[in-house]
Amino acid sequence: MVHVTLTVLSLPRCKGGPPFRLAQHNSDGYERIARFHVEQYAYLATKLDRMKEGNGTALDNTCLMFLSNMWIGCKHDNFRLPLVLAGGLGGTLQTGRTLNYLKDEGQRR
Repeated sequence: MVHVTLTVLSLPRCKGGPPFRLAQHNSDGYERIARFHVEQYAYLATKLDRMKEGNGTALDNTCLMFLSNMWIGCKHDNFRLPLVLAGGLGGTLQTGRTLNYLKDEGQRR
């Protein structure tokens, strides 16, 4: 069974500059777009988890990846990129972990 929890991210608001694109500014519109994408990801993962396949589900034999190319849109900040994996990839993907490489140096980060 897939359990997806959507956490509302507290992103800093950008001041100044014209709001010419929602995706470049952390506005309510930007947050609605991001929430829609995460909801679609969760919807697909749930559908795959309900499809029986062999001894498990289609999700057990799949790897879904969700990522964003920016953490803070108005800064074009790509230092912290959210990346979420769902599925077991046929038992080869170690699941149930959170990895944080922000404090690591060089190639590991």
